[in-house]
Amino acid sequence: LDQQVRNSYADPNRERYMLIEMKDGTIFESFSLPQMLDGVPVGRVWTYRDVTLLKQAERIARASERQFRDLFEMAPIGMAITDLEGKFLQVNPAFCRTVGYSSDELFQRTFAQMTYPDDLETNLAFYRQLINGEIPAYQYEKRYIRKDGTAVYVFMQVSAIHDSQDLPERLVAQVVDLTELRQAEESLRQAQKLESLGLMSGGIAHDFNNLLTAMLTQASLAQAKLPDDSPALRHIHRMIEASQRAANLTQQLLTFSGRGQRESHPLSLNILIQENMPLLEVAVPKAVRLETLLLPQLPLVNGDEGQMQQVVMNLVLNAAEAMNLQGKLQEHEGENGRSGYIQIITQMQTVTSTKPVRLVTGEWLSPGDYVRLDVVDNGSGMDEATLTKIFDPFFTTKSSGHGLGLATVMGIVRSHGGGMQVSSRLKKGTTFRIFFPALRVVNGWEKEETAVVPPLHQAPTVSTDSKICGQILVIDDEAPVREAVVDVLAVEGIHVLTAEDGQTGINLYQQQQQDIALVLLDIAMPGLSGTETHDRLRQISPTLPIILSSGYTSEPTDVATALRHPHTAFLQKPYRWDELLEKIRPFCQ
Repeated sequence: LDQQVRNSYADPNRERYMLIEMKDGTIFESFSLPQMLDGVPVGRVWTYRDVTLLKQAERIARASERQFRDLFEMAPIGMAITDLEGKFLQVNPAFCRTVGYSSDELFQRTFAQMTYPDDLETNLAFYRQLINGEIPAYQYEKRYIRKDGTAVYVFMQVSAIHDSQDLPERLVAQVVDLTELRQAEESLRQAQKLESLGLMSGGIAHDFNNLLTAMLTQASLAQAKLPDDSPALRHIHRMIEASQRAANLTQQLLTFSGRGQRESHPLSLNILIQENMPLLEVAVPKAVRLETLLLPQLPLVNGDEGQMQQVVMNLVLNAAEAMNLQGKLQEHEGENGRSGYIQIITQMQTVTSTKPVRLVTGEWLSPGDYVRLDVVDNGSGMDEATLTKIFDPFFTTKSSGHGLGLATVMGIVRSHGGGMQVSSRLKKGTTFRIFFPALRVVNGWEKEETAVVPPLHQAPTVSTDSKICGQILVIDDEAPVREAVVDVLAVEGIHVLTAEDGQTGINLYQQQQQDIALVLLDIAMPGLSGTETHDRLRQISPTLPIILSSGYTSEPTDVATALRHPHTAFLQKPYRWDELLEKIRPFCQ
């Protein structure tokens, strides 16, 4: 203060203003004016005013403004201030992230310009009510159009800032991005839909397989009994072939539901793809270039070879059908005369919490190492509406086909503990990405020998060197299946006991266990299930031969546990009579 006074007198012609803060916190405002006599300064007049309350109020206001600015800028939800015309005046970073625009870009726009057209009328109705003082605020869900052209769902609350006359002069909007919530809801809907479709398709396949078992067994038995020159053989052959095609269809339904039977072992996707290339090249039109980009030293995966082959084949055929060759041959023909391409790519991918992978179902892939199979094409591509339906059973965009190809792929991948991604653009092409859990050990893979199934047109033959002995108990809730098994085994001179449910079967076995050599047990039965019946029979006789039979099971873990028993085997429905006898013979000779 002393120095300020000295400075005032050092320049006697100058007016001075000083703000003086005392030790007790009191603040004075001081004005000093020079006093002149004949143009010569002869002194100064000092005035003082206590402005303590004023300055304290200003400090509080500045702190409040700073606090508001920090909260505004750092808020996790979007915040925006507009004038009464809807033009953006202030926006925070969260709002910019939600809509994809910078703050400078937003200052050139109004909220109406960014609102999804279908939501604009409702938004404007609320807006007019607010500025007319009819409502104090409004809140609702709407869609903004992001800078990239996509729509983003938000929940917003809008209120008015009033002037001294209580008239609205600004609007404040608080905006919550609902993207993750919508994705979670969609994931739940997709999971529920897949579960419902899986249960439905599995149930249909189960009932159909029981009918096919009776048809195939009776037809193959008739085929074996007729002489080679019988004119009826040709019709029976066709019946068996049609039944087998129907059985293949039900197997695809079971695969989609995740209830199909599979035999897994370590295998190399690279070797499987290479071995199937001749077949794939024949299946793909010559106008399409088929390429492979296979990662050397690719880790093995644990899978069913036949189902893995089906995944590759279905995806490649799906890509080939998407080529739309009629137009592409003329419009996009390359130097080598080929218009389109399909690439089969294998690679490794590690999924972590910092590098997550979101699947087509909306779920997140579990962290770990994966073998990734990509099938890429430059075909016709798909729109968003089609993408949401391609994995539904019986959905197809082709005039021919049953619509189970991609649904089956989905079922196989899920049953192997993997996941799928798909991306597509109209007239650009489609990419399918399949993730299979990788095995840690990378070593040689040797293809297993597979049994040779006799052609369907060839009548099955069963060795008659020795008859099967003993009595067989058949436990199955389907009467046609029980009757078919009785007819087949009667040819071999085997006496059959039948039971329509698990408890009846257990009672029969307890009464006649000394005469029963084997039990043929259906897995999917009402009441006491097949696996529960198996476990109770095991308590009575641990060494009793039991053949579990089904085309569908809702208890895959329990079935797998039962099959670990050395005296338990499995017979896939539907089956021919020779397959039934070949399965029974090792247990009953």
